[in-house]
Amino acid sequence: MRTLDLRRLSFPAAMLTGADLRNVRLDAAQLPGANLQDAHLEGVSMNDAVLDGASLDGAHMNGTSLQRASLRDASLNSARLNNADMRQTNLQDAELTNALLEHVYLSESDLCGARCSLAIFTGAYLDYCDLGNADLTGADLQDVDLTGASLEKADLTVANLSGANLSAANLVGAILDRAVLVDADLSTADLAGAILRGADATGALLEGADLSGANLENANFTRANLSGANLSGANLTGAILQNADLAGAILAGADARNADLVIPTPVPDPDGPEP
Repeated sequence: MRTLDLRRLSFPAAMLTGADLRNVRLDAAQLPGANLQDAHLEGVSMNDAVLDGASLDGAHMNGTSLQRASLRDASLNSARLNNADMRQTNLQDAELTNALLEHVYLSESDLCGARCSLAIFTGAYLDYCDLGNADLTGADLQDVDLTGASLEKADLTVANLSGANLSAANLVGAILDRAVLVDADLSTADLAGAILRGADATGALLEGADLSGANLENANFTRANLSGANLSGANLTGAILQNADLAGAILAGADARNADLVIPTPVPDPDGPEP
């Protein structure tokens, strides 16, 4: 079927509910405020398009290319965006509740203030994204690449971040109550003042991380690597630190009352000197 070229089309507030646009090129199209609910846009090229304030609830956008597109204040609730290319996309204050974003490319995108509760990002690329103040409560972020991302004051309550790469990420003041961080990489991440009450960080890598002033009450750090981490002033009451590596960690002023702390016994070197 012939592709319809609508690049740079200007059609503000267009009514395209349920439209089949799979054979249309929409690069640099101007569609602010458009209604594209349940539209079919699978594999469509929409690079540099302007969709500010558009409604894309339930839209079918698997494999769609939206590089550098602007979707500020857009509504993408329950949209299907698996494998979409959204690098350097502006999604400030966008709504993505229950959206499907598996293996999506969002590197260097702006999701500041976005509402992404219960969204599925499994295996997605969110490296160097700005997710400051974003709502990610209950989101599935398993195996996501969040290297160098900014999640300052983001709400990640009960989010699943198991196996995620958060190395060098900014999580200052973030809320991670009851979040799952099993085997996550948080090396050199900044979690100063973050709230991780009841979080499960079993086997997590937190080497060199800044957890100063963080609330880690009842968090589980079993077998976690906290070597060289800054835990000064942290609340560790009731935390589980069995077999955690705390070599070189800073614990000045930390409150470890009722913490379950069992430091692993070093295995003697069979070739070393007799004790």
